[in-house]
Amino acid sequence: MVVLMPDGSVMDEKILSVRDLSVVSPSEQASDKGHDVSKILNNVSIDVPRGQAVGITGRSGAGKSTLLRSIMGLIDSKYTTSGWVSFDDVDLVQNGQVDRVVTASLRGSSMAFVWQNPKDMLHPLHKTGRQITEHLRVHENLTKAQAATRGEQALRQAGVQNPLDLLRKYPHELSGGEAQRVCLAQALVTRPRLLIADEILSSLDPVTSSQVVETLKKLVRDGLSILFVSHDLDVISELCESTAVMYNGQIVEYGPTAELFNSPEHPHTQELVDANLRIRQ
Repeated sequence: MVVLMPDGSVMDEKILSVRDLSVVSPSEQASDKGHDVSKILNNVSIDVPRGQAVGITGRSGAGKSTLLRSIMGLIDSKYTTSGWVSFDDVDLVQNGQVDRVVTASLRGSSMAFVWQNPKDMLHPLHKTGRQITEHLRVHENLTKAQAATRGEQALRQAGVQNPLDLLRKYPHELSGGEAQRVCLAQALVTRPRLLIADEILSSLDPVTSSQVVETLKKLVRDGLSILFVSHDLDVISELCESTAVMYNGQIVEYGPTAELFNSPEHPHTQELVDANLRIRQ
């Protein structure tokens, strides 16, 4: 399907398409012939439309992070990959492997990511201003002043009210919420088209988590596409138009978020919904 833009141009509706993506570990590859092979990912298919947030949920170990790392070309080359991944009409899988040259050219610019445990992602000896803008100065040949302006803008996008104060701080001076917003600003400063977020609310208190969700909702309204992994079904319901449920390396249910959680068809989805209801009580 295509989308007609205001200027009359046509663009593909999906910014990311994954089809039948499978990942097999070295030990599984070496298993004796005739035995069943248990894949880390098994024929996973999912789409992210432009300007929408798509959720992924499931138990720990279901394969969610492996899926994200595979899409971004961050999975170890000793793993065998099959299937098809396309980002903005660029094929990312070539000859059974994610093309690391292509993904490296996209990663951190057109395709940005944020992980959980934000302080682990920040260099302890560098101020946040340098960590947010260094990529810009190297890859976009901006002056120090131009990069600083972009960094300030990115922090405001990430929901920071007083970005100049934050730019002067070291990571050890940041709260968990501030560190997560700095990491989000790092991702946004290059003006990506897709943001991939892996459990980025897990270390935040409820108030800060709610504030970050509101920031993400605004980013989606402004046209950013998001692939969002979380165990929190309430957050996924608030942010994501569609959701995939993963179990044992597979997507077992996938569809509009409200329908998925209100009328789950797969037993694992029902289990997640029931557990979420018990947490609320």
